[in-house]
Amino acid sequence: MSSAVIDIRWFWVAPELVLTFAGLAGLLAAAMRTPWARHPFARPAVPPEDAEGTVLRAAEWICIVGVAVAGLLAAAVGWSTRALHPGVMVHFWGGMMHDPFSAFFKVAVAVATLLVMAMTAAYRRSFPNRPEMYALLTLATLAIFFMASASELVVLFLAVEFLSIVSYVLVGYLKNEPRSAEAGIKYFLFGTVCSAVMLYGMSLLYGLTGSTLLQGIAGVLAGETDVARRMVVLAAAFFVLAGLGFKVSMAPFHQWVPDAYEGAPTPITAYLSVASKAAGFAVTVRFLGVALALPQIAPHWAALIAILAMITMTWGNTAAIWQTNIKRMLAYSSIAQAGYILTGVAAAGVAGEGVREFAIPGILLYVLAYLFMNLGAFAVVIAVANQDGVEEIPGYAGLARRAPWLAAAMTIFLLSLIGIPPTAGFIAKLYLFLAAIKASTPLMTTLAVVMFVNSVISAYYYLNVVRQMYLGEPVAEKRISAHLGLKLTVGVCAVATIAILIAAEPFLALSQDAVYTSTPLFSILIGRFTW
Repeated sequence: MSSAVIDIRWFWVAPELVLTFAGLAGLLAAAMRTPWARHPFARPAVPPEDAEGTVLRAAEWICIVGVAVAGLLAAAVGWSTRALHPGVMVHFWGGMMHDPFSAFFKVAVAVATLLVMAMTAAYRRSFPNRPEMYALLTLATLAIFFMASASELVVLFLAVEFLSIVSYVLVGYLKNEPRSAEAGIKYFLFGTVCSAVMLYGMSLLYGLTGSTLLQGIAGVLAGETDVARRMVVLAAAFFVLAGLGFKVSMAPFHQWVPDAYEGAPTPITAYLSVASKAAGFAVTVRFLGVALALPQIAPHWAALIAILAMITMTWGNTAAIWQTNIKRMLAYSSIAQAGYILTGVAAAGVAGEGVREFAIPGILLYVLAYLFMNLGAFAVVIAVANQDGVEEIPGYAGLARRAPWLAAAMTIFLLSLIGIPPTAGFIAKLYLFLAAIKASTPLMTTLAVVMFVNSVISAYYYLNVVRQMYLGEPVAEKRISAHLGLKLTVGVCAVATIAILIAAEPFLALSQDAVYTSTPLFSILIGRFTW
């Protein structure tokens, strides 16, 4: 496949422009609601309270519609680059790459954001200034869109920092609650250190290659024969991975996760566990697959990531066993899930027959499956907490009698997180497992075995929740009535978690088609499905 620069067309960045307008308009409307509503010219027409409520609802709907339109435009951009410019990569100002790979993550994150906004609606009474949260979620989604398309180090760093800054505010949003404020501070401190390390790694790469473009870095390294310089490149890559590992909850950069997930508002916890993680993996795969995909370099970072994957999934699962708070359990679970996805990243760096045909599509499919099963689980957590005010696992005792549909949906999500059929987690985890097996190296085979063992370990704490829901005595007799937004989220996620396996072929073909790019790591377009 060839790579070419297409003439600048604003259509390629239309999703980002829509999100920028929606996010800023939402913030402006939320910030100016009181002065506008109480303006003397508005007072004769409508009461201040009604006018203020109208402005708030308008701010919310601006963000909701903006995210939905941006997701549709991202899908259109992905289709157009595939159908109208086959074999050509579409660049915008040299710093952004528009292809089905980036479109895949953008559409997935847009769907996740809409579901999180629906979950946030359940916090109508307890969340101050909810429209501002909608606006911040929209701006966070904008940052993720930039991350998914970034093909240049400066754009990549700015996008990561943009997402980080918005995330710090979201985690500490409940400023009057000590847990939320503490979580925001810890998240900020860890994020600042990891960002500094990542920036140092990027500066080393620029100093060694004289280019900030990912493809330019790959071009310079292709002619590099000095072994010492290659080792420095690997060191620089590790520093960059430290910053990206912070985003995906990779050990040893995961220390912020339990406290941040437990202290943050639950919808924000759900958003960070899915959208932020998806963005981190999009950038990680793009960075390694474009800048460091050379045969003389890829096996080294693949081995490093394989080791980190084993540490990540083992640490996450063993720590989750001892948790009694369900949000904290899901936090450690998300660390383990990151380890599973890293298995695909490691396998993608190993040359072998059929390895990459399983690795990259497996990563994309797992991100898609994880989106629905994890968001669904957090939606159930919100529903139970809204009714009973509990987040402890024993508080789920007898849930099957009080809310059978919630218990059934939670069971589906937890079984999918384990990787048990007939759920999406099974087929996604199977693809990653086969990718590691087909790599046929001792380290990758060990990684596959560790992945299987960790899946068995995870069954203990996931099934413990199922046991409580069906075999435990109810902690209360009152039936649980969930908010419409939660019902919608749980229903969509439960159906999608099953549908991805039942309709596995088109989903897998979609994942494989999204692998379209001109780099050595991704030049394995094997799907026949058309966007």
